[in-house]
Amino acid sequence: GTATLRVNSMRNIGMAANSVISSSRGALNVDFNADAAMGANGSIRSLPDTLAINPNPDQAQGGAILLNAATISTNGGNIRFYGQSDPVNGRAVGGTTEIPSEGSASWLVNGIAAGGSTLNTCVGTEACAGAGSISLRGQGDSGNSSGSLVDSGAGVLLSGTRVFAGGDITIDGRGALGASGVLITSSPRTSLVDLAQVALPAPIAGQGAVGSMNGNVSVIGSTRTWTPRTDPDNPESGDLVVVPRGLGGGSGVQRVGTALVGRNGNVRIDGQGADLTALGNDAEFQRLALGNSNSATFGASHGVSLLMSDIGAGVGRSVDIIGSAGSNGFTLSRNASGFPQVQFDTANAYGVQLRGAIGAGAVRAEGGRITVDGQTSDVLLAHETNNAAASTALTLIDASSPGAQGGQVSISGRNLQISNGYTAEPDVAFINASGATGGGSIALLASGSMAIDGAGTPRADATGL
Repeated sequence: GTATLRVNSMRNIGMAANSVISSSRGALNVDFNADAAMGANGSIRSLPDTLAINPNPDQAQGGAILLNAATISTNGGNIRFYGQSDPVNGRAVGGTTEIPSEGSASWLVNGIAAGGSTLNTCVGTEACAGAGSISLRGQGDSGNSSGSLVDSGAGVLLSGTRVFAGGDITIDGRGALGASGVLITSSPRTSLVDLAQVALPAPIAGQGAVGSMNGNVSVIGSTRTWTPRTDPDNPESGDLVVVPRGLGGGSGVQRVGTALVGRNGNVRIDGQGADLTALGNDAEFQRLALGNSNSATFGASHGVSLLMSDIGAGVGRSVDIIGSAGSNGFTLSRNASGFPQVQFDTANAYGVQLRGAIGAGAVRAEGGRITVDGQTSDVLLAHETNNAAASTALTLIDASSPGAQGGQVSISGRNLQISNGYTAEPDVAFINASGATGGGSIALLASGSMAIDGAGTPRADATGL
């Protein structure tokens, strides 16, 4: 039969190194419900889209979920991480802990943080069978750790963590100020070849991946804006003036070196950046960010930012990558009189940026449909290499089919930039919708300008495989 393990916590939930929750007989559903307190009269509490920036570590805002080199294996059961006793809309929320768990700060700023861990609903080890699903919902916190400097957390952070399911996988995160909504990293990176069957190979330290055998994979992320206070004496009239550690703009969804696979299903990534122009214009922020230095650079806020991160959907299925950029980066400096000044637009914010490198970072849906949509913001498709001898050819967008008609590719946004830095194999299409029995279609749609370099070759024919 099927059993359920539900952990309800008024604050945080943690699994320490080498801890294991597993089932060897029957499916086991696992629910982690952090910040589980109900509202008045037993009603479900609703989180605001953005949390107040918390200047006091003794004033906790919620409850986080933290896994450190831990394993949950459910043998076909579901895994759900959430908060507020609401598995559909609730979120684990970054807050504080009495035990410093992230660097020297006593903050669990990430809503969900899993490092070097495994979440696995598969039945069997050779290939992932079963229908168990995974849902991870989190919201990051910005907390004061030293004067005006704040630590900010992702809604969901997966670092070197393997997330495998037979059914659907949904990862949904809201980032704190200057942090990404969903941040997924792997070192060494994983590739589509590694996950061809969404099997469970022996784990490699630091290596993470997200893969579903029979379900769809959805990653949704956003990062928060900053609003100045209209009334200095009313904390609810706007945000505190603070400086995010690292001066990053954050992305809705950011992935580095991590494969994302829907073996027989669809893949969707949806990210929303933040407009931080008001923060850059704030005189107090400029003073605090510069401190005793003469310059400081604040990063751009992207909708979706993918670096060396392979994506694969099932044969004839779809990959949708939808992003909306926030503000461009900006630089603070001092004028001739020593007063702070700001220069905006020093780094471009993309609705979607897909950056391949040394042959890694392909988006594939054999004979299916691939959509990259920057909405009203810019789109960058690039293959970058600083060492041609160590690189290899890359088809960055691949809807080709070796046995049937090619699929459909649509790339749209305000300005499109398509750049292939690897020119040693010009016959390899950079965007491919070719098929053995006929070409598919490629649509490049820009409301502004479009730039395609000589090696950014698109191809949709019956001979280009």
